[in-house]
Amino acid sequence: MLASTQALRVLADLVRRCPQGQDQLGALRVALPPADPLLTLPLSSHQAQQEGLPALQAVLRLALHSPWPAEQAAAEQLLAAFCCDNPDGQSLLLSTMAP
Repeated sequence: MLASTQALRVLADLVRRCPQGQDQLGALRVALPPADPLLTLPLSSHQAQQEGLPALQAVLRLALHSPWPAEQAAAEQLLAAFCCDNPDGQSLLLSTMAP
């Protein structure tokens, strides 16, 4: 099992029904590894590359595009945990999908 899969599952357990954890995850940005095609942003978004990617957007990309089914499932688990009893978080997640 990938370490990232385990980390996503643990994070899901931490944020499920925890408003503070959900808020922190919603505000978190992650650094972009230079060689990760799943998290690569268009070249025109130089500022976004410097500031990082919203964590929810990174997790959503893993859920949709990871080559490993276990990692996809763990990312889906984290998204579900983030949305659990969190209508504001659901709106925030939706806003990461809209241009």
